[in-house]
Amino acid sequence: RKLPLCEKNIEKNGVEEKNMRERKKDVEGEIQSIAKDQKGEETKLRDLKQEFKIKNEAAKASRKALNVLKRNQEKIEMTKTALSEEIERLRATGTTEYEEKHMARVEQIRKTEEMVAALGAQSETSSNHLNHLHANSRETEAKVMQLKAD
Repeated sequence: RKLPLCEKNIEKNGVEEKNMRERKKDVEGEIQSIAKDQKGEETKLRDLKQEFKIKNEAAKASRKALNVLKRNQEKIEMTKTALSEEIERLRATGTTEYEEKHMARVEQIRKTEEMVAALGAQSETSSNHLNHLHANSRETEAKVMQLKAD
């Protein structure tokens, strides 16, 4: 009498155990799938951080180059001003020295003005490049923050 009841319990427990094993396999599959997705996101985050670092370094280099160009432009503008003042002084005195050196100074002023214009254009280009790098940096930061939020 107890034997059929035990067999029934064993059979019932066997079915439950089989169902639990199936469920365990499903859960393990889901866990592995989640782990794969997370590794992909971590790789993406690492890549974005590296890209941000590269762009940030490029932005620093651009700022440094821009400052050097601005200093050069200021030096050339000071030279131009000094030359203009010297020309005016020589014109005011009316000496023959002015007549002799007039052409050389005019040429030097023309070259200096060309250099100032070229440096101004180069400075503008560097400034635009820096602005683009800042925009890229903000974009990368936003992506990093989005990935961290996810």
